[in-house]
Amino acid sequence: MTEQHEVTDNKFDQERQLTIYLTGQCNSNCIMCPESDHQRLYDNGPGAESIFQQIDQLPDNATNIVVTGGEPTLETDLFFEVMARLKERFNYSDILLLTNGRSFAAKAMVERLYLSCPDYLTVAIPIHGPNAEIHDGISRAKGSFRQTCMGIENLHAHRAAIEIRVVVSRLNCDHLVETAKFIAERFHFAQIVNFIGLETMGNCAKYLRDVYIDYDEAFVKIKPAAEALIEAGVDVSLYNFPYCTVEPGFWSLCRNSISPYKIRYSEICEGCDIRDRCGGVFRSTLSIAKPKLTPIHFSLNTNEAVI
Repeated sequence: MTEQHEVTDNKFDQERQLTIYLTGQCNSNCIMCPESDHQRLYDNGPGAESIFQQIDQLPDNATNIVVTGGEPTLETDLFFEVMARLKERFNYSDILLLTNGRSFAAKAMVERLYLSCPDYLTVAIPIHGPNAEIHDGISRAKGSFRQTCMGIENLHAHRAAIEIRVVVSRLNCDHLVETAKFIAERFHFAQIVNFIGLETMGNCAKYLRDVYIDYDEAFVKIKPAAEALIEAGVDVSLYNFPYCTVEPGFWSLCRNSISPYKIRYSEICEGCDIRDRCGGVFRSTLSIAKPKLTPIHFSLNTNEAVI
């Protein structure tokens, strides 16, 4: 990576996205999840009628639509009906499915998805570590690593576009290089790997001492893993990381990934030269974890960032 700074102007990426939420229930119980145990067990979502009305009311020019939960595939019939309706109205839009991938270990699920999904569907799936011990320990679902890996491979066999997400916590940060090498070897076909900073709500807030790692410390752990992936020809992005916690040579990897209504800035950010382009931090993370942030200033003589 070069040491020249590059600030990506993607301030409104999330504002252009439309989200369809199916259910809060999930067959995993990730220890760092921003959702709570109550949501995972009892949140049935808005219901089919409300979801279909939402799809009907989406603007015809919608270009980015996210389907999410919980685990959206648990509402199986509803999930496939949503896919079919999106295919009917938005077959040329970019559709992002957020899933833990476990349901797609069943080939019948993948075949059904293949028949009903929009043409430009990307499936985003988390890998928590390079082996079952780490992954299952974080998901708190025995066998989830095996199912997730099978799901990714089954989806790839049907030529689905795959995005892999690595949520960085205290529990997996020392294994990121191993994880990167595992992904590069087994899932070399992935379109991109996104390293994701924590949102301290739900389980993440409950187990804060066990899971939370500050942005700057997380980046130090991410850097060699990102370099390993790039060296292997896999694209990389950083989600939820403010610029001041990332080396300037890696700013081009940062994405303004936090939903606008969740974004907050610290008082110290007021003096930052690139505050208006930075994605900020989660309001919950700012209030609960109080991450270390430092305003960025550019040297007039060298145009280099001073942090």
